[in-house]
Amino acid sequence: MSRKTKSGKNAASTLDRRRETLLARTSAADESATKLSTLEEELRATSQRKRDDEASLSEALIRIAELKKAIKSAEKRRTKLRSARKDARQDHTEARRRAEVAEAKYDRAVLADLLRREKDRDLAAHAARQPTPVDPAAAESPEAQGQPSNGLASRALSGPARWATRSIGRNGSAEPTAATQTGATA
Repeated sequence: MSRKTKSGKNAASTLDRRRETLLARTSAADESATKLSTLEEELRATSQRKRDDEASLSEALIRIAELKKAIKSAEKRRTKLRSARKDARQDHTEARRRAEVAEAKYDRAVLADLLRREKDRDLAAHAARQPTPVDPAAAESPEAQGQPSNGLASRALSGPARWATRSIGRNGSAEPTAATQTGATA
């Protein structure tokens, strides 16, 4: 009987060992299955992330190409605008110069017209005040009219008008001279 009990103990202990081994290996298989499914899920997520990143990279490369084109186009536009600005500045300078020349001509014309009217008015006023000469020979002499005989009287009337029309400053405007201040207002 001792053999039977020994073999019963052996059988029970072999059964226990195998059960423990089975449980341990089943537990290990479950853990490896869980680990496998976790790894497969991470692999799927990584693959999806890779596809998303590749799509983002492709979009970014397209955007980079668009931005490079936009930068190149902006630089061309900038060059054209600078050239146009330079031309506009030159046109503006030329137009301003032409306006100054036209203003100088206008100033000269106004001054000449003013001097002509003043001269005509002055001559008319003096002609009306002069007495009629009794002797025709005395009337022709400049001394009889109160003027010097060296011909300065005729030059005195034409002198300020001539000087006034020639006294134009560098900027094209008429500058007052002693001849225009005293000759035109006297």
